Amino acid sequence: MAALNIFFGEILLLSLYITHIRYVDTYSIEPNPGAIEMIENLNKILHQYDHRIRPNGGSEPVKIYVTLDIISFHSVSETDMDWSVMVYLQQEWDEPRLKHNTSRPITLAGISTDTIWVPDTFFQNAKTTELHASPKQNCMIRINQNGTIFYSLRMSITSSCHMDLHSFPFDTQHCKEKVSSYAYTVDDILVTWNKEGVKVSPDVVLPQYSLSPIRVTEDYEQSVSGNYSVAALSFTLKRQLGFYLLQIYIPSSALVIIAWLTLWIDASTSSPARASLGITTILALVTQSSWLRSEIPKVAYVTALDVWLVTCQLIVFLILLQFTFIYFLNKLSGRRVPGGSQSTKKQQRYEVLEKRKNFGAEESNVDPQPPPLGFEEPHSLMRKNGNPFQQSKIEETSFRRSTSRKIIIYSKIANQMDKYCRVIFILLFLIFNIVYWTTYTIGKTDPVEEKDDSL
Repeated sequence: MAALNIFFGEILLLSLYITHIRYVDTYSIEPNPGAIEMIENLNKILHQYDHRIRPNGGSEPVKIYVTLDIISFHSVSETDMDWSVMVYLQQEWDEPRLKHNTSRPITLAGISTDTIWVPDTFFQNAKTTELHASPKQNCMIRINQNGTIFYSLRMSITSSCHMDLHSFPFDTQHCKEKVSSYAYTVDDILVTWNKEGVKVSPDVVLPQYSLSPIRVTEDYEQSVSGNYSVAALSFTLKRQLGFYLLQIYIPSSALVIIAWLTLWIDASTSSPARASLGITTILALVTQSSWLRSEIPKVAYVTALDVWLVTCQLIVFLILLQFTFIYFLNKLSGRRVPGGSQSTKKQQRYEVLEKRKNFGAEESNVDPQPPPLGFEEPHSLMRKNGNPFQQSKIEETSFRRSTSRKIIIYSKIANQMDKYCRVIFILLFLIFNIVYWTTYTIGKTDPVEEKDDSL
C-alpha cells in the first residue's frame, strides 16, 4: 500500500513538471532586439573609453553649452545675504568617442561619473549645493547617435548676494552667479550659454520681491591657477512695500498721531492720562524698532527704515517733553495739579495770611476791657509801628495781586504753547513724510545698478 502511494505521488509530480515546461514555452518573453542592440553598442563604445580624458584629448577645447531652468525661488534672506533656488542644470557637449549607430539615443539614469567623462562645472558664488535624490539621484545622461551628450541634474543652490540696504525697504538688489569649470582652463573647456540661456518657470513667485528678466553674459576670468571661461547671469530683485506698509509705516504713523492727540488734553486737569499716553507710544515705537532690527542684518550704516523710526520716536519724545514743561509751568503758577494737594510756597503763605485775617476778625468781635488805672496808651509807639492788622491786609492784597498775575502769565504761556505745538508737531510730521517719501521713492538713486554692468 505504501509503495502504491509513492508511485502515484511520483506520477503527480511528473505531470506538474510537464505542465510547467509547457507554460514557460508558451508565455516566455522574446528578447527585445532594440534593447540587445543598445546594450551591444554601449558595451562596444565603452570598451576602450577612458573617462579621465576630456573630449578632443589635448587638441582644441571642448565647448560646454549650459542651460539653467529655475523651477522655484526658495528664499531671499537679508540677514544672511543670500538667495536659494531649485534648478535643472543642463549641459551639452560633443564626445566623438561615444558615437553609435543605434536606432535611438541611449539614456542612462543616475550614471556614475566613473563611467563617462562629465565637466566639473561649479557655481562660484554658491554657499551650498545639493543634488536631489527622491529616492534615487536626479541625474540623467543621454548619448545621441552623433556623440552629443546631454547631461541634466536637479539641484538646489544657495548663493551669496551682496546687498546694499541704505534704502531698505525701498531697495533694489542686484544678484549674480557665475558658472565655470573648476579645474580646466580655457585651453581645455569653454563654458557658454545655450540658446535658451536661463529659463524661469511661470510659477515662480516671490512674496516680497518682483523679479526682473535675467541677463546672461560670457567672459573670462584670470586667477592664480590660470584663465577660465565663465558664463554669468544677473537679475534684479525689487522689494515690494506691502508688508512694511502694514507692519511698520501705518502702525508707527498711528502711534505718532495718538501722541499728537495728547496735546488736546488739558495738562492741569488730566496730566496722568496725558503722560501715560506719551510714555506708552514711545515704548511701543521702541519695541517695534527692536523687533525689526532682529529681522535684518546688523549693518553699520543707517537705513531708510531707521530714519523713519528714529524720527517718529523723536517726535513722540518732543511731545512728551513739551508736556513736562507744561506741567512745570502749572506748578510754578500755584495751580493745583492732579496727583496731590501740595501747593507752592507762595500758596502756603497766602493760607497763613488768611488765617491771620480770620484771627484778627475774631479779636475785633471781643469787647475791649478797660485799661488798668494809671495806664496810658503809647500813641507814639502806635504811630511808629502802625496797626498790625492793617499791615497784614496790605501784605495780603500785594500777595493776591502778584500771585494772580503769575497764575495768569503761566497759564497763558501753557495754553499758548499747547495751541502752537498742536500745529507745529503735525506740520513737522507732514513735512517729514513729504521729504521722506519723495527722497526714497521718486528721487532715489540706485548705486548698485552701475556695478551690474561689469558682468
